[in-house]
Amino acid sequence: MEVEILSRKLIAPSSPRPLHLQKSPISLSFSEQLAPSFYVPRIFNSSTQPKLIKSMAMLTLMKKEACSCKNHFPNKHNPFLSTRRQIHI
Repeated sequence: MEVEILSRKLIAPSSPRPLHLQKSPISLSFSEQLAPSFYVPRIFNSSTQPKLIKSMAMLTLMKKEACSCKNHFPNKHNPFLSTRRQIHI
């Protein structure tokens, strides 16, 4: 499978972080703190009809979905994610 990179862009959350996530940091157990960190690159693509969507429309859709994902999975208090491991498109 061949992958063609059309553009690169830093994705920001589409809305502010919910209050219940701002006030309480994620607490890890002792065993979770000792576990080695690992990173698996991922490509998110959820199109029902990929042949009908042009490449720029697909890119816009992926940016929108990545923004909405960042609201549900905060990385501010996650020690396993650094700034170089954030979602870049």
